[in-house]
Amino acid sequence: MAAGLLALLAVWGDVHPRELLQALKRLPRSTYLVAAGVHVAVYLLRALRFRVLLPAAQRPALPLMAAVSAAHNLAAYVLPAKTGELSLVVYLKTVCGVPAGTGLAALIVGRMLDIASFGLALCIVAVWLSLARPDVVPDWLFAAALAPGLLAVLALLCAVRGEWFVRLLARMAHATGLERWDFTRRMIERARGLAHALEQTSRGGQLGLAMLLALLMWLGVFTFFALLARGFGLGPSIGPLEAAFGASMAMFTNVLPINALAGFGTQETGWVLGFGLLGVPRDLALSSGVAVHLVQLFNTLILGMLGHVGMGLLSGAARTEAGHPPVE
Repeated sequence: MAAGLLALLAVWGDVHPRELLQALKRLPRSTYLVAAGVHVAVYLLRALRFRVLLPAAQRPALPLMAAVSAAHNLAAYVLPAKTGELSLVVYLKTVCGVPAGTGLAALIVGRMLDIASFGLALCIVAVWLSLARPDVVPDWLFAAALAPGLLAVLALLCAVRGEWFVRLLARMAHATGLERWDFTRRMIERARGLAHALEQTSRGGQLGLAMLLALLMWLGVFTFFALLARGFGLGPSIGPLEAAFGASMAMFTNVLPINALAGFGTQETGWVLGFGLLGVPRDLALSSGVAVHLVQLFNTLILGMLGHVGMGLLSGAARTEAGHPPVE
């Protein structure tokens, strides 16, 4: 699927493979090093965010949480259809001893905060471009900006009161008589346990801090893409906000649960569409989009492998200090 979509994009954009190599060579080493530093900072902020969402008594040490978060991000990014998301729950339980319900609640609230931050940023950027660059962007962009704004509000509500939705499902099962089935009753019991975990995760102070960390994290994500967009030669007309808009379209298509291996094809489609709305030629948008994706994937693989090594070393050391044998 990924190869097929990339081939269609290459034909549509009239891009030859050697143009991709030329695009990679255009990236200055200094720009890559700065972008890599921003990428590492994003990883640390993500780890801090997940750690804040866990109950104080169950929070792993920050280095171990950073290793778990990096390994989880590799699985979530590389595996198709977002099947790697639940690896965070598995890693937190097996490596850190965090109950599965608590880890799942932290994952759900964390992703809701991601959607809220992303939607808010996309709404602001789209409104700004509609007002400041009416000669470039289409007229419908201002009205379309309401959609990510509403999505941000809904996601924030789910993060603050996620247990409401779980209890609503339980009431619907009772009203429809489905709770008479053994399977449904078991699911309702698990849902109630998840609702309790969500309620604990969404408590005031820690949720506010997690939201702040999520906003800083997404500022870093947009900075990362803006640096690479300029580094790959999208031109002086593409400033930080324009780069944020184009990159946000790539991230939107990549987070859909239809992406193939490592998001190849879907991410480039969003990149071409986003920067195409800003007047960037299709061939330049596609070549730079694939190059940015390769750099992102390279960083993710390196940090993910370091995360797996860190989980093994740090969890073994923690078990030794506690008097337990290391996990084979």
